[in-house]
Amino acid sequence: MYRCSIAILVLTFLLLFVGAEVTSTNSGMVFRTWPDANGEYLWPNNPTLSGILEHSHRLLGALVGLGAILLMIYVYRRDQRRLMRKLSIALLAGVVIQGLLGGARVRLDEEFPVLFPFLHGVLAHLVFSLMGFVAFAGSLAWVPRAVENASHVQTARRLAVFAWITVFIQILLGVATRHSDSIAAKWSHISFVLLASLSVLVAAAYSMGKFRSIPGFNRTNRTTLVLLVAQIVLGFVTLVVRRPKALSDTNLMGKASIVSLHVVIGSGLLLMLTILVARSYRNLVPRASQ
Repeated sequence: MYRCSIAILVLTFLLLFVGAEVTSTNSGMVFRTWPDANGEYLWPNNPTLSGILEHSHRLLGALVGLGAILLMIYVYRRDQRRLMRKLSIALLAGVVIQGLLGGARVRLDEEFPVLFPFLHGVLAHLVFSLMGFVAFAGSLAWVPRAVENASHVQTARRLAVFAWITVFIQILLGVATRHSDSIAAKWSHISFVLLASLSVLVAAAYSMGKFRSIPGFNRTNRTTLVLLVAQIVLGFVTLVVRRPKALSDTNLMGKASIVSLHVVIGSGLLLMLTILVARSYRNLVPRASQ
């Protein structure tokens, strides 16, 4: 099951990147029909690069949906844990809703040019994090439990949850900026980065310092910090290369890919914080007071 969930996680990461490229190149409405592409389901006739990006995004979404179905079947056949069964159902529901939001984004673009793209963009990050949690729950890392100082455990949990919340808010502001070109959203996104970055840094540093000997914590925290640094650097580069949404096109694929990478690294950071929160609650047991 772990290998299956990792395979779907990798596929979902690719889906996120291609979806980000669709937005970065303004390719989202190259086809005005859904789920077909101007009457074609498997592959459109003589597609442009924008068409290739958009329809590849749809096909990858279908593959992720199929993977979520297979994973749920596998869990119900092989895993008796209620948590895993509920998670597999939640994951499939998230993928289905995400697909429907993608379809609503196409069909209702004229009536709701911002709402459905915004919801579609936000849910993508949540589904990716949920898939990461499913992979963690299905791995051997779920098993170990260590009894630690109660105060340290509670502090680590609070810091991890707060960091997750701040990064999620930062993602909300980023999605709003991408899909609306709102100046207010843009500057809120830029301004909020300091709090989000500090919260991640403090949560990872505290956890790394207090639970260094517990398997998995150091790796989780190091990966989180690496993604944080990469995200900050990409954020500054994105400010330089990003163009208004209406002006993006496939002639600037290099610049568009930098912006898209900023999006998916942010999603990866949220996923790692999800794992850190999960580890803090699952792998750490507060020591009972004497």
